[in-house]
Parts: sequence; structure tokens; C-alpha cells
Amino acid sequence: RAAPAAQRPLSSSAAAVAPPGRADIAVRGAGAHLREAWQENLGREDGAVDAWLRGPRGDDWWTGASPMDGAKCPGADGAGKMRSLPIPVLTGATRKSTREYFDNSWALFETLFAGFDGEEPFYRPPQHGLRHPQIFYYGHGACLYVNKLRVAGVLDGPVDAYMESILEVGVDEMIWDDMVKNDMVWPTVAEVHVYRQKCYDTIVNIIETHPALDDPSTITDAHPLWSLYMSFEHDRIHLETSSVLYRETDLRLMQVPAHWPPLHPSVPDHTNPVRPTAGEHYPAANPMIDVPANKVTLGKPTDFPTFGWDNEYGSRNMDVPAFAASQFKVTNGEFWEFVNDGGYRDQKYWCANGAKWRAHRNMKWPFFWVPDGPQGSMLFKLRTVFEEVTMPWDWPVDCNYFEARAFCRWRAAKDGKDSEEYRVITEAEHHVLRDPSYGLPASRADPAADRVTVAAGADFPHLPHPANLNMAYASHSPVDAFPPSASGHHDVAGNVWEWTEDNFNPLPGFEVHPVYEDFSAPCFDGAHNMIVGGSFMSTGDLASVFARFHFRPHFLQHSGFRVVQGTEEVPCTRLDGPVNAMARAACGLPEEEDAAPAAPAAPANYESRALLDMYLGMHFPASKSSVDPLLAHEGAPLHGLHFPQRVARRLVDLQPAATNGRALDVGCAVGGSSFELARHFDEVVGFDYSASFVAAAQQMQARDPVEFRVPTEAELYATAVARHGPDVTDAHLARCRFHTGDACALAADAGDLGTFDGVVAANLLCRLPNPVGFLDGLPAVTNRGGVVLLATPFSWLGEHTARDQWLGGYRGEDGADVRSKDVLKTLMEERGFEHIHEEQMPLVIREHQRKYQYIVSEVSGWRKL
Repeated sequence: RAAPAAQRPLSSSAAAVAPPGRADIAVRGAGAHLREAWQENLGREDGAVDAWLRGPRGDDWWTGASPMDGAKCPGADGAGKMRSLPIPVLTGATRKSTREYFDNSWALFETLFAGFDGEEPFYRPPQHGLRHPQIFYYGHGACLYVNKLRVAGVLDGPVDAYMESILEVGVDEMIWDDMVKNDMVWPTVAEVHVYRQKCYDTIVNIIETHPALDDPSTITDAHPLWSLYMSFEHDRIHLETSSVLYRETDLRLMQVPAHWPPLHPSVPDHTNPVRPTAGEHYPAANPMIDVPANKVTLGKPTDFPTFGWDNEYGSRNMDVPAFAASQFKVTNGEFWEFVNDGGYRDQKYWCANGAKWRAHRNMKWPFFWVPDGPQGSMLFKLRTVFEEVTMPWDWPVDCNYFEARAFCRWRAAKDGKDSEEYRVITEAEHHVLRDPSYGLPASRADPAADRVTVAAGADFPHLPHPANLNMAYASHSPVDAFPPSASGHHDVAGNVWEWTEDNFNPLPGFEVHPVYEDFSAPCFDGAHNMIVGGSFMSTGDLASVFARFHFRPHFLQHSGFRVVQGTEEVPCTRLDGPVNAMARAACGLPEEEDAAPAAPAAPANYESRALLDMYLGMHFPASKSSVDPLLAHEGAPLHGLHFPQRVARRLVDLQPAATNGRALDVGCAVGGSSFELARHFDEVVGFDYSASFVAAAQQMQARDPVEFRVPTEAELYATAVARHGPDVTDAHLARCRFHTGDACALAADAGDLGTFDGVVAANLLCRLPNPVGFLDGLPAVTNRGGVVLLATPFSWLGEHTARDQWLGGYRGEDGADVRSKDVLKTLMEERGFEHIHEEQMPLVIREHQRKYQYIVSEVSGWRKL
């Protein structure tokens, strides 16, 4: 198939916002409703681009060196399988070595993108919505070559000014719900392909004609051509990060590229899923190995003969107290024990932000695990870059920092330790574990000790100290596949990155490189954790002993961890308090003594305190206070008070069949509905995701004094003491029990919860990340003849529920309105419930003395058939 011509008709609706020739690359208008915004990028040019991208790529796919030429393509073996070359040594840079490394980088990237089958995966946003679509990354690397070569003065002008404006700036994942809107009509793949070809030709011309490469040269960070090697390494960063996004992409959109390296041969050759057994499917033990106290000097010498990012330079001397570290990185099998033991459900293992992330994403196991059996079977496959394979339980688990720390707390409990006694490794401890033959001191003394300077990917498994690095394989390998370092620890380098306790930080002597000023400094913010050691996909500088990389703690990468136990102060660098002076300087901030005085900081829990106050006021309007719940005035909506109690009474009015006398309050908040239910049921179980809400409910159950603030005006407020209504007795309170829990995990938790005659979920449904997942659990917890009462205003918001999870509130592909109540009726009937009641129930939430939220929830009753 020939690549389609990169031409397009002009669109008058977009002509005002796009330059000539790019008239339909424009921000999507608000009037289109029939399809999601990103889908406007599909099917252009009569489907010719999509047809071109179907199936294995032909000769016309490659804009540079082609692996189809076999070993003629740098890094390809005789069968055309691609792997990385060693990183160039810049004390003798030649035209030939530079061109080979460039062609290797370019071909690796295009090999990865040959894994998309059709045009849809280029434009479909990632599931989490936190990144640009892949069409951006397909052109971003080429764009950066041009822009950085221009900044350095090597290139006089743009290759395509418009492309270089829309493809320049990527996305740093912020918090897990900071959704990136991709409401843009991007260029077609064919257009970006043409742009890549132009960029490739431009770069080749520079390599072939620049006088600095006439003879072997030394390229330092002050040389204009440093920008060229910087661009090589930037491309390799996106080779790895894009491969992670590939693992997140629907398998139906993928194909294994013909020139992709093979998976590690340890992939199980059977297809039947198994529940793992220690000693059979993964190492029988992962003992903690003691490591004596040591000293480490971090930092890369400025005269080291390979490219380095600005954060690698500088020097810090670290005293590392004695510690113990697990022999292996934690395997899928070990992590399965944590998952099977309810580790994702148990709040006590999760830090506050980790718990919020887990609830928002409705996580029940690691993201790359794929269920391979009925719900509750705990059988899984593993998603690799392009395939799903039978779970290799002896490979290291892929997880984020939050999951790693939760596992550490769980294992500490299993081992009878304090919950914070186990943690992940630090940057300094990691370097203590490296074998002396390839550690920091050895590499400073002899650059060849930094193995990526001499070993291609195909060579790494056969080195004296082998490792799964530099794309030796296209997957992880067993944690015991390669010999340990001198300290007795396996996979100190390669296989998966290791999360650390360190924030990303500048070393003393750090200087921003003028060609890429915002590469490191913006992330010295205390919100990024360092990762060390590299993964199977790490190439070039990423695979170097000096590499220092970072991601936000919820980020997905080819990253895992090993468990560490220390008895003294943790040898790490943290910036998540006041930013230290060095980081301030790196970020261009004034020194603290010269800075303007800051306003008094609000308490760290201000937002949660305000929300807790609001809910205490709503659930307990009989509370003792100097102000009334509603400002007295004519027409005051007093009928909107006591909403939790009214919801509970409505459930009772619907007369659920009496089987065991139990009621369940899902999303119980501070307990108002639960205590009312306890007047009519023998036992009431209430759970909520918020630990502070549950704690308040438990205090109210114990009749402990619970104070809360009632806003009156601006910063003024009155203090109130929460009080039960007169009909709630001590006997009623004794019938209740409260715990933290996840409504989206109701089905998984049903075995622990038991069954109930009545279930209440008040104003919860449209605040869940997975509302259907919650509904899925209702049949398992509701007795036959029991009643479920759902109250919801159907206020769907992307900050709580991804749009593709909304029950309604949008127009379907046929242009018809999709109403939430209609979809809810269908879903509940499909789950064995009969619709028996419907009403509109108002509630009032106080913001301050003269401002209130007036909400009308739809209350529906459902009897289990």
C-alpha cells in the first residue's frame, strides 16, 4: 500500500483559526454532540489513511532507515529485529557513529508506532485522559529535534512552523483526575508522516555536513551539537513512555510489529490460568538481605564522555546507614498475595492520596493485570506492550508508588512489624546495591564500566554482569533470571525501574541547560518521586548508571519496587515540605529571606474539614448552635432539612421483606441515615470511602462531642455540637457499625458484608468513578424481596466520573437524548430488580448564612425479585 497523499480540503468553519493549508486543524466547536470530540479525526480522506495503517507496515512506512533491510539498519539483526545500540561516546564523535545512533533511534521509534492497527489508536485518548493522544507523540520527537537545533543555532529556521507549534509541548501528568481535553482536530497520520520525513532529511543533512564531524570531535554541553544528542535521548524517553501508553491501549487496536524484539523466553507456554503458588510459580521466599552502612557520592562528572541531562550533574555526598533490602523485586506472585488478601480494599494500607487515587480509578489490582476468569476467581493474564500473555508470576510487578507503599504496609503487618517499618528504596541505597564492577565509582574511573557505553541491547544478556536493559527483550524477565550483584540483590539494574522515597531533586552544583531550560526544574516541586535502575525498555542515557528520572506517584511506568527496612533516618531527599534553597534556585525562585512574606497558611486539612463540617450540619440539623440551620425568612425551604433521615424512612415505608433484619447504608457519610435506619432494623452497616466521615460517624455512635463549624459570613462562623434527634436511643446506636469501603467494589466485598433486607445509597451514584460497577454489586448484597433505595440528582461531572461511565445526560450517536433514569431502570431490571417507587426529594446544603444549595434528588425504589 502506498502512503496516501497528505492533502485535505479547506473548511470554512476553521479557516479563521488555522493557518493557510491547515484550515481544518482547529479546536472543536461546542455544537457537535453525536460523537466524542476525538472521533472527528477519524475517517478523513475517504478512509485512505486508515486503510494504509491496517496490517503490517510496508516500505513506505519508514521515513528513515528501515528494519526491512535487515542488518543494514543500525540495531537490526539478520531477521530485522530491532534493539538499541550503545550510547555514543562523545570524546571521539564521528559522522558515522552519530548517523548510526540517529538512525537506530529513529527506526526504534517507528517500529513501535508500527504496532498500531489503523488510525483509531493514534487519536483515541488514553483511558485515564491524562495524556495527549498518540498522534501528538508520533510527531513530537521530530518537532523537538528541529526546535532544539534552532535554539542551539545549528538550524536557521523551521521545517514546518505550524507543526512545530502544535507538537512542541507535552503533558506532565498532574493529579489523577486532571483530565486533558483532546478537543482538537489533529493532523492526519499521513501529514505527520510527511512532516517526519522532512525532519529526518533535515537532520541527516546536518549530520552529513556539519564541520564539527569532519574529524573525530569532543562534543561537550557547551557545543551546539549537544542539542543533537539531546534530541536523540529525548526521542528515547518517549520511546519508553509511549510503550507504557501502548500497554494501556485496547488490544483490538494493536498488532505486534514485524521488527519488534521478542518477549523474554520465560513467557509461560501454557494457556490455562493458574492461582500462583510460592516455590512453583515464583520464588519461594524473598528474604531481606542486610546491607552494611556505606557512603555514596551521587552525580555525573561534567567531563564524562556521554550525553547527560542537567539533573545528572552536580555532586552530593550521602551517608547511608545500614539497611536491609529484599533479594528480589516484588513479583507478580507476591503482589497477588496482597491483592487476594484484600489489600486494595483495606484503607489502613493506603496513604490519603493513594486512597483517593485508588477510589477515583476504582483499582482492585495492578493496571496491567487482565482478569482471566469469572469475577472473584483471582485469575489474571498480563498485558505486555502489544500482547496479553499467561501471567508470568515470577516477573516483577508493575505498579505505581502508591501501590508499592500499600504493599509495604501490608507485608509489615504480615511480618508483625510497625506499619511504617517497611518502605521502598532510596536513590543512595540503590547505588549501594549496584555491583562494584558497574557502579558509580567504577564508571567515573572508567566510562566503559557504564555498560550502556559499550553494549548494545543484544549484548546485555551475555555480559559478565547481564541485565534486561537496552531492549534486550521486549518484556520483563523473571526476577531470578540473572545473577545477583555482590550484595546478593537481583535486578539492581534493568527489568523494571524501582520507585524511591526521594523526591526528584537537584544535586548541589545543578545548572539549567540553556537549550532545554524546563526539562528538570519545573519538577523540583515535591510532587515527583524518583525512579532508578532502568527497565527492559530503557535505552541510551535512560540505561546509564547516572540516570535520574522521575514521575508523579500515581504514574504508570515499567516500574516496580523492592521492600526495604531501615533502622535509622532514611537517606533520601524530600522537597514536599518548604522547597529547599537549592531547589528554589533551580526553579528561579528568590531566596526565602528575600521573598515576600507569605499569607498565613490554611490548615493542611482545610478542605476536608470544610466538607466534614458541611455534612455534619446536613446530617444533624438538630445540633446545638447559636445559629439556625436555615436563616429564618418567609418561604424558607425547611422541607429540605433532615434529608438523610427522610431517605431512610422512605426505605422503611417501602416495606422490604424481613429476612435477616439487616440494612446497608452505602456512602453513609457521617451516619445520619444509618442511625435513622437503626430505629427500624436489627443491624445497620454503614461504609464510606472517606475515613474522616467514618470517624465522625463512629464518634456520633459513641455520643462523643463532635464540634463543627457553621459558616455565617466570609471567614466568620459559629461553632456547633452535633446532636442526634430525640428519637435515636442508645439501643439504636448499638445496632450500627461503620467502616471505610469502596462502593465500586461492592461485588468483591459482598462475601465480607453479607446480605441485607434494605440498601440505601443517597446522592452517591453520580459521584462514583464506576457507577455500573456499584450497581453490579447490588444483587449479591440484597435479599430476595429486599428493597434498594437510590437517591441521586444525576449531576454527572468529569471530575468524579469519566464521561464514558455516565449513565446518561448526553446525546447518543443517533442524536437522541440519553436519560440517566431510563438507563438506570434498564440496568436495575437486568440485575433482577423491580421498580416500585419514584419521587422527587429536595435537600438543602448550607454554604453560609445567606447562600444554600437547593438540590432535588430523584429517589427510586427497587425490589429484588
